[in-house]
Amino acid sequence: MIPPGVTFRIEAALRKRAVFDRLTFPGSQHTLGLWLAEHPDDRQRIVDRCAA
Repeated sequence: MIPPGVTFRIEAALRKRAVFDRLTFPGSQHTLGLWLAEHPDDRQRIVDRCAA
């Protein structure tokens, strides 16, 4: 998990130079991979977004 203040700065920088897409996973922990193992719908959100 990345603190919101950090993601805000990253998002601001990327909006100037790149295509940027933000996904959030409320309730997730820093160990996102382990969390996603127990949340198949959220895993699918990642797959769907990458395939678009």
